[in-house]
Amino acid sequence: MTQTPIRNLVIVGGGTAGWLTAAMFSKWFHNGALNITLVESDAIGAVGVGEATVPSIRKVVSFLGIDEAEFISKTSATFKLAIQFDGWSKEGSAFFHPFAGHGEAINELPFYDCWTHMHRQNRAKPLDAYCTSSALCAANKFAMPSNGAAGLSKFNYAYHFDALLVARMLREYAEANGVERREGLVTRVEQDGQTGAVTAVHLEGGGQVDGDFFVDCSGFRSLLIEGAMKAGFEDWSHWLPCDRAVAAPTAKAAPFPSYTKSKALPVGWRWRIPLQHRTGNGYVYSSAYISDDDARDVFLKELGEAPSDEPRLIKFGTGMRRRSWIKNVYAVGLSSGFLEPLESTSIYAIQSSITRLYKHFPYKEINQVQIDLANAAARKEQEHLRDFIILHYWGNGRTGEKFWDECRSMSLPDTLKSMIDAWRHTATVPLGEQEFFRESSWTSIFGGLDIIPDAYHPAVHTIGDEAIASAFQEFETYVGAAAAQAPLHDAFLEGPAKAPPTQ
Repeated sequence: MTQTPIRNLVIVGGGTAGWLTAAMFSKWFHNGALNITLVESDAIGAVGVGEATVPSIRKVVSFLGIDEAEFISKTSATFKLAIQFDGWSKEGSAFFHPFAGHGEAINELPFYDCWTHMHRQNRAKPLDAYCTSSALCAANKFAMPSNGAAGLSKFNYAYHFDALLVARMLREYAEANGVERREGLVTRVEQDGQTGAVTAVHLEGGGQVDGDFFVDCSGFRSLLIEGAMKAGFEDWSHWLPCDRAVAAPTAKAAPFPSYTKSKALPVGWRWRIPLQHRTGNGYVYSSAYISDDDARDVFLKELGEAPSDEPRLIKFGTGMRRRSWIKNVYAVGLSSGFLEPLESTSIYAIQSSITRLYKHFPYKEINQVQIDLANAAARKEQEHLRDFIILHYWGNGRTGEKFWDECRSMSLPDTLKSMIDAWRHTATVPLGEQEFFRESSWTSIFGGLDIIPDAYHPAVHTIGDEAIASAFQEFETYVGAAAAQAPLHDAFLEGPAKAPPTQ
């Protein structure tokens, strides 16, 4: 079989998806074996509100060889230890989903079995009481994980950043590595008359860019994967009904929280994300339950202060392309599908998709087996992320509000039903090795929404309640000590990671 290496990679679209693709591939193919061209138009604005991330973003910064302090400074970033869910269980309640576990095993039994047993006797505090990240967040503090400090080795962290500044930094990196940027609006996609593969994109004004392989980073427009390849879209709005967001910045927070805030409202929820130079705010809602005008009014009232820019309305559909890869077109980012920002997974999904393409990077000849493997992996990942987000809506405890009442009564995907059944009947979370959200994440949401197992490991009864209570007190003590010795988030950011005052 002939195997002809790909020489010309064309990325259609910029933003975080496009420039991260360009940066990572320019690093992988640093020896000039691949010519990379990115086509974007200044006339098309980026969505630019995705400011919260998950810890996997640190791997990208490290892989690219970017100094972390420089990255944080240039992107006006702050640190993120968790997401706080305010009012999701019930009005006035709040809990964290931290990038960390809770407690430790007792006599080799998982902490969650012991916690379930004690919770049912009203002798356990909420899970956050046994988590260092949650304690740091509650005090607006941050510290780097450290093996030498009690309680400070058991957590991870991510960033909040300005997505437009990140795209700018990635562009500088990619262009320094030889990536060519072509300015222009794509007006036509040329395909081979026999194979249907894309051969070129034509630009407004008469230019064209030829390529061997094309990455579609054109956002919701999906110029290649949908416009040319007709991938089809699988709608998940019956599980995730929100289809709108209104967003606007406000002045920077004081002090800086070390977490993303997600506050449930009668229809949907709002986010609040601290950056060094401003605060990002948005309201995610369903147009089936509230009008755009009323949602804007709710959003402005919730802000409690004047926005520093005009609120923007963003319309979206939740779901995924039936295939992310067809022939020589591969979709990354919004062009491949969309899951609302509740768990900050958008940039992770971009990163994962890029890595998957590299793992399966083809020759010019179309290899359908390779394509099918990549598409199957993409589907499995997206369904996993989807199920985790659905759990938040289905498990809510807000009664008497039509939106939330109907979310609790929805029919669930079989994959999520199996996960809930396993938790309820065994106090365990069955996961594959590659699934992104681990046991600590699922248990944070289960516990925070008061979805408590009916059964747990019987060996718990051999430990003795007083021994478990003593262990729980020890967990609280080291969590409290770790939080007490950590600096305030604001103070931690003073130094090399501080953003320039002109941003």
